[in-house]
Amino acid sequence: MSHAVLHRPAGATHVQVAARFGLKGADAPAWLAARGIPVPEAPNRITRWAGGRCLRQGHGEYLVEIDDADSRDPLAGETAASTQQVWLLLRSDHSLLLEGDHWRGVLAQACSFDFDPLQADPGLIAMTLLAGISVTLAAEPRPDESSPFALRLWCDASYELYLDQCLQTLAAPSLPENNK
Repeated sequence: MSHAVLHRPAGATHVQVAARFGLKGADAPAWLAARGIPVPEAPNRITRWAGGRCLRQGHGEYLVEIDDADSRDPLAGETAASTQQVWLLLRSDHSLLLEGDHWRGVLAQACSFDFDPLQADPGLIAMTLLAGISVTLAAEPRPDESSPFALRLWCDASYELYLDQCLQTLAAPSLPENNK
């Protein structure tokens, strides 16, 4: 087996966040709101604020990402013993930001999901299979119609190398140096 250095294709950026955690339980919406995190109103929705995003992945399951390392840590002072029905979960998701209109066609080669609903409604998230692994997808809001399509993608961190290799292989034909 050979090992090669992986280079992400143009328009694919590994997303670095200051904090990422999961939350489950009946009291999760109140816990989030008490910490100033906007709560999505329904499952399969995402809310954004200047400091991050909150994905509602199920009835009582959330993924929270805090972008700003200087912002107040919402987990500060939390203890394992709590009377609320809230369970904090460690999350080590692999997260990518795919920018550029070419990604819709590239991803269609390994994913049967229709990206039109995500592009039409940036508040929507979808869970689907991409190259045989479970991923969560959310379109980034476009400031205007001339802005390129951007898609956030999350998967279990154990699939990072596999997913990056798949994306590199899929995107290779569309790279400028391969179209000479």
